Amino acid sequence: MKRERTSGAGAVLALLCAALASGSAHAQRVPHNHPEDPELAVEGTLRMDRGARQTTGAAVTLATSEGEIVDEQSVSTNAQFQFTGLQAGAYVVTATAEGYEPFQQPLTLSASVTRAFVNITLKLSSSAASPASNLPSRSDTLASKKARREWEQGTRALARRQLDDAQAHFEKAIAVYPCYARAETDLALTLMREGQSMQAEAPLKKSIQCDPDYVDAYLHLGRLLNEAQRFAEGRHVLAEGVRRAPSSWDFYFQLGQADFGLEDYPNAEQDYRQAQSFGTAVPTVIYQRLAAVYLKENNYGKAYDEMQSYLTEEPQGPYAAGIRKVMKQLKSAGLVHPPSATTSVPPSSQ
Repeated sequence: MKRERTSGAGAVLALLCAALASGSAHAQRVPHNHPEDPELAVEGTLRMDRGARQTTGAAVTLATSEGEIVDEQSVSTNAQFQFTGLQAGAYVVTATAEGYEPFQQPLTLSASVTRAFVNITLKLSSSAASPASNLPSRSDTLASKKARREWEQGTRALARRQLDDAQAHFEKAIAVYPCYARAETDLALTLMREGQSMQAEAPLKKSIQCDPDYVDAYLHLGRLLNEAQRFAEGRHVLAEGVRRAPSSWDFYFQLGQADFGLEDYPNAEQDYRQAQSFGTAVPTVIYQRLAAVYLKENNYGKAYDEMQSYLTEEPQGPYAAGIRKVMKQLKSAGLVHPPSATTSVPPSSQ
């Protein structure tokens, strides 16, 4: 196979893909510190406004200030999260859930600030309809009182970060009622919190088998398969989730991640655009994802426009510094020629 020469535009493209496309379908863990370094970590709690509404569709993502995904955790309502083994540097914590406004908070870890605590309260989106993922599973009404009691104890243990206890209670709930879709899904989330992501696949599939209309399981399974780079399988699961919950932006976003991983960039663009159509419920990282698609297609003008859209909405946002650097590289390489009067980059306050 003939290798392409890397010079000029090719070198810049490599830089841009590293800067933007790294926030793609699978999480990339930043290497841990050396043993003699202090333990650096980010931890916190996540709760929903109007916490009585049940949802397991919340995701907390930790990324570098340049947009590289470090790790992602799926969490339950009123749950806690923790990212450990980090390097010193600037990070961004993002939390999203169907029907809620996205949350973002930048933070910095250093030798003097070794642990950061983030308390997240997701607010209901003013424009969101009642999402399908907030509807009860049909197995909720079929499960016995004993099974529901075990599930409730499991959710409380999970909120206290007592993962072994949570797993035991969810397993007991399933033993009492073997087709308890919500308990299967929460068992999977607990296993993922314990670092046993591959073991989480089976209960998610069982949840879908028990209740094909319980859409949370599709979202978590699709995200799990994306992170494992099993993009074709993930796409199949997410497409079924979209069919059952067409009003969920998160499904379209994850579908875009799968298509991006499959190098199907036209479909990835369509998926991200569909997610973007849901308006304010979608985090501004959508511009970064679209820019990554256009870079892969060598459409530098559109990539530049998407990056500028991010800066227009969040001129001091957590990814602003990295995006300004990429835009400067595009212009320096002569890959874009934006009219200065109409496409000037919003300045940094620094």
